Amino acid sequence: MPSLPGGVPVVLLPVQSAAPLPSGAWPAGASSRGALLEQVNAEIQFAFEELGPGAADWHTPQEIVDLAARNPTLGVEPRRVAASLLQGTVKGDRVPAPLHGQLRRISALFDTRYMMVPLTLGWEPDSTAASAGDTTPSPDSAAGPGGAEAGTTGRAALDMALVDIRRGLVMWRGTLYGGRAPRDSPALLATLAARLAEGAAP
Repeated sequence: MPSLPGGVPVVLLPVQSAAPLPSGAWPAGASSRGALLEQVNAEIQFAFEELGPGAADWHTPQEIVDLAARNPTLGVEPRRVAASLLQGTVKGDRVPAPLHGQLRRISALFDTRYMMVPLTLGWEPDSTAASAGDTTPSPDSAAGPGGAEAGTTGRAALDMALVDIRRGLVMWRGTLYGGRAPRDSPALLATLAARLAEGAAP
């Protein structure tokens, strides 16, 4: 993740979407897409709170949701912006409408130009993680409830974008990975959230 100057406020939106497992189940033992998004946003909130003053420049997902709820004229639900329009974009691309207008209205609440938009939460089994550079041997997979991948280990993957609202540009695109854990373990989300917080506010 790119580093930003100290003292510069940054808005971190809630995670916008999540991809199901090949079996149709959800990572971290979640019962649905909505439950998974609630879990990962709660873990992110906790990870930033654990940093204390070190994360003072970052406005976290729950803070954004709460402030938007107190400003009904905003006309934007922070958990459901048009973030899918950023799929396929790269650094230097323009932020398309209507997403740019939605982000501008949210950023005005915090007087900031920078917004981190977590686009899609997914899961990579160890076979994929190894091909991406994680060479730690994986245990044997085991079939179980939710499909053949239920007993495997892997890591959570979060597709993200950093946006400069004033210029209307994508500043950075990348994927953040959590630590290796069993597919149904809450540690998938906890390690991802910790790495996000540590990378954003070291």
